[in-house]
Amino acid sequence: MSTTSVPAATTATRVTTRRRRPSNRVLLAYALIAPAILWRGAVSVYPFAHAILQSFTNESPLNVNTHWVGLRNYANIFQDSTVTATLGFTFAFTVASTILQLIYALVIASLLNRTFRGRTLVRAVNLLPWAMPTIVIATAAQWLFNDQYGMINDIIARVAPGVRPVWLASPTGARAAVILLDVWKNAPWAAIFLLAGLQNIPGELYEAAKVDGASPWRTYRSVVLPLMAPILITLTIFIATYRVLSFDIVYGFTQGGPGYSTSLLSYQVYKLAFSGLYYGYGSAIAVFTFLIVLVISLASFVFLCRANSSVRRVEMAITRTQAALRANRRLVVGVMLRQVAFYVPIALFLMITFAPIYWILLSAFTPIDELFRIPLNYIPAHPSLINFKNVAALVPVGQQFLNSSLLSVLSAAFSVLVALLAGYAFARIRFPGSNFLFLAMLVSGFLPTIATIIPLFQTFQSLNLIDSLQGILILLVNLLLPTSVWIMTSFIRQVPLEMEEAAQVDGANFPTILFRIVVPVLRPALATLFLINLITAWDEFFLPLIFSRSSATATLTLGITQASVNPQNQSVAWGNEAAMGLVVIAPVFILAMAFQKQIVEGLMAGALKG
Repeated sequence: MSTTSVPAATTATRVTTRRRRPSNRVLLAYALIAPAILWRGAVSVYPFAHAILQSFTNESPLNVNTHWVGLRNYANIFQDSTVTATLGFTFAFTVASTILQLIYALVIASLLNRTFRGRTLVRAVNLLPWAMPTIVIATAAQWLFNDQYGMINDIIARVAPGVRPVWLASPTGARAAVILLDVWKNAPWAAIFLLAGLQNIPGELYEAAKVDGASPWRTYRSVVLPLMAPILITLTIFIATYRVLSFDIVYGFTQGGPGYSTSLLSYQVYKLAFSGLYYGYGSAIAVFTFLIVLVISLASFVFLCRANSSVRRVEMAITRTQAALRANRRLVVGVMLRQVAFYVPIALFLMITFAPIYWILLSAFTPIDELFRIPLNYIPAHPSLINFKNVAALVPVGQQFLNSSLLSVLSAAFSVLVALLAGYAFARIRFPGSNFLFLAMLVSGFLPTIATIIPLFQTFQSLNLIDSLQGILILLVNLLLPTSVWIMTSFIRQVPLEMEEAAQVDGANFPTILFRIVVPVLRPALATLFLINLITAWDEFFLPLIFSRSSATATLTLGITQASVNPQNQSVAWGNEAAMGLVVIAPVFILAMAFQKQIVEGLMAGALKG
């Protein structure tokens, strides 16, 4: 009996040990993802649930009693002429801007995919619109599209004398201007992701198309676009979603005018909630906005599944193509443009990208009397720092710079740290609910800030977090988390698992494995994600606008609105506005240019690995 009891005890011990190890790993995984899940749950999911309940009430500081109104607020969305006009332009803006951005981004990506002298510089220039805060270019666009003194009409008048389109005073012109400005600002960002897809297409496919006598357009249509379909559809989801949720561009450019012709849903929620104090009605429009985003995402997911099947069919031809081409290595990839003619679109792209930036630079160093000359002088006759002196007198630039720096650095650091912990759990540990929680984290990124802003404002007000840097920091980290967790999980999955297994054999504990093995390997990825998050936080305007109430917590992006008003006659001081804009964009431009390679590679890696 003794000989049989020993193996039984040993077996029981082994079974218990085997059960404990997964249990400890599971507890570790939950502990690692807890900060990210709790942060998103407290700052996004709970306020959104509150907004849904609020949307069925008449809640407002103007009402003595709050009571249930059922679907009345939602019915009013389709009966309120202001909201229906806003809904109509939001739809038109989303469709037009998404299509134009994809087309322009494809052109940019195709140009940057070529090998040519100066490609590194051109890629760096492509980052500038992305790095520029939207509120800066939006406020500058008022001057850029000015009927009499703006750069756009001056260029048109030089090409076609006497022609000066009316942009901002005409509903049609204002809508066109908003769409064009949005495409200029965001298409370069989309081009980086498309460039990642283009570089992933085997060169043999271009060779095969040339052998078959296919024209460049047929090659692009039959080979490139099918293989690019998944990235194109994913980009369509992101672009369309963010177009529906756009706020800064309308707030800084047209304020929804003339009339309500350029008002977007997010801007309408802001006006109803924080100007009209209609919390219940504003929440209904915010929830309705989320439903639009949800429909876009679900529809795009269906198309994405179909696109993946077509990609697999195209990829099946790659092997046959490679075998057929091994016999003739003298073939080279066909080019779509001759080398000399190729630099023409490159030059045009650089001009389009630089023109608004140069306009801000020119206006910042030009005295006010020279700004109002016709035709415009594109080199100041008497460069001056007077606009910067005016800004220094009007705006507490030093305090705002300090606030922006602290908020950007700390939010980027916290978001990367929390994402590192959660990303390790999702990438390395199998635990119950891991797939669901990871998907929930990603989907929560599509939860509009505007849909949670009213309950968040009320909650922060009760916690005395309004007009506090701590409150804004909490919101910025929450904004950065979903994308950070997604990218970090993708990067950690690329780290060889054998390194960690060897450390475990040597008896290394989890902190040692994470910080002595994984983190050193991920150092370039961590630095890149930190830079991207820092620039994103620096550019943020909406959250400081709502939660900052004094210069003690104001950021540089808020300083734009202060600098643009002439205190003597309440008119717009274009020179001051441009000078302040230059102050805001200078730090992020320096970062973008200095680390353009790391930023581009990080975004491209996220596009492919995600």
